[in-house]
Amino acid sequence: DFLSNVNIILSEIQFASKIGALAKDLIRHGNAFLRLRRLRLEKIKPEFRVQQFDTSEVIPPDSMTILSEAYIQNPKEFKGVISAKDYFVIAELTDRKDEPYVVVWEPQDEPAPNEDGTAPEIVLPARDVLHVSWDAEGSQLQDSFNRSTYGIWGQSAYESQVLYVKSKLAVLTDYVRWMRTGMPRWIMTANMDDIMNLANYPGNQEEKLKAALEEAHKVFREFEEELYYYDNNPESPTYRKKLPIEPDEVFVHSDRCTLEQKGGASSPNPAVMDMIKECNRAIASAMGVPLQLFNYNEGNTYATSKISAKFLAGYGGGLLRTIEIGIKEFLKSEFEFRGIEATPEDWENLYIEYDRDDLEEMKIKNEVDQGRAQVVNSLASAVRVLYDGGILSLNQCLMIMREGADGLKNLVNRSGGDDLKPLQPALPSAGQMGLSPTAQVHAAATVTSPVDDLMKKLKLPKDEPEMEDEVKQAISDAFVFFIEDIARKVERGEVGGKEQ
Repeated sequence: DFLSNVNIILSEIQFASKIGALAKDLIRHGNAFLRLRRLRLEKIKPEFRVQQFDTSEVIPPDSMTILSEAYIQNPKEFKGVISAKDYFVIAELTDRKDEPYVVVWEPQDEPAPNEDGTAPEIVLPARDVLHVSWDAEGSQLQDSFNRSTYGIWGQSAYESQVLYVKSKLAVLTDYVRWMRTGMPRWIMTANMDDIMNLANYPGNQEEKLKAALEEAHKVFREFEEELYYYDNNPESPTYRKKLPIEPDEVFVHSDRCTLEQKGGASSPNPAVMDMIKECNRAIASAMGVPLQLFNYNEGNTYATSKISAKFLAGYGGGLLRTIEIGIKEFLKSEFEFRGIEATPEDWENLYIEYDRDDLEEMKIKNEVDQGRAQVVNSLASAVRVLYDGGILSLNQCLMIMREGADGLKNLVNRSGGDDLKPLQPALPSAGQMGLSPTAQVHAAATVTSPVDDLMKKLKLPKDEPEMEDEVKQAISDAFVFFIEDIARKVERGEVGGKEQ
């Protein structure tokens, strides 16, 4: 069974537990790598020997390189663009010199770590690596060894947002450092007019200026001594050092001095918040994320709320589609390697789905299911009428139920189909005044009843041949109109529970 084989392979590589790490690397780097380790054949019974997977591990994209067969054969003489994913190299040597690439085809051939403890170079064939890339189609990039590649390396979704992300980071860092947790700076301004007034000092001009400066310096030294202290605690790491004081209260005993705090603000400047908002707006636009998810509620309406809810419910769908493409390519290669057969229709109908709690979508699905049930019930009622009326056979009724309204187009003529089914006597329905069917049968022998009158009218071939043809045509036209009307209503979806 196709799905059974798919589930067996995915369970071998622990795909369900690795998909989170793959999605994370796919978002950050645009590429995700999953190395697949195969079981050694000697550990498997001969009758069950298949190249099965033992474990899998996520490889950081920074330590992986992708090479083609042409490059592996002749690295020095290769001139061109690497456009095929034939081999994946883990920890490729930076100083290769003339060393060839050694491909690890079997698990027991994997090289041991280097003598200095560093990771060895491991060259793996494409069959042993699951590579998922974001928007790799048509991308022309340089790899970590400055080699030109085309269509094999993906690009991170963050590439176009680097400027805005760095700008936001710089603004937030500055805000945290200087406005939120930065040490406040106290600036004191003192009026030195009286001290620097030379008329208050004796002597000539030079002596007056020298005396004024000495007095000003004395004031500043005394003020500085009040702002610092010497640590006299021998057990303190700052023993015998001059440290700034941390006063709980500050008193200024002069109306000629002012004290002002700089920094340590409790609320950010509006310009800072505006810059952060613009960065968020640009990031949201590039990622396709509703701005309401950044807690910006201006212009928030019912429609934008529905968009936000829909995005939250379906977030990750694009990532899953990208992972789905990589999984399909890997499974096709693995099926071919293991000799498992599959048809193109199998691969076309294979997709990845994930569970999510979307009440609106569940409600829509329920409404669709209810509508389908109503159509089936209406169609069943119509078929029942046609079968009871002798218009359709049982197999034709089953065909209509199986094919829906299209089954009406596939009906064929029946032998003797031009003959009408004999009409049955019409009996009074329940609730109407009249005799019961049993009473009518006994009364027919003695008195003339409505049933006897109807039976006489049914003997038209002997009494009124022309009227018989008219009745046949009228009933035939009525049934044709009834069938066509039911078919049109079913096709338009107008047949509901009320019309059954």
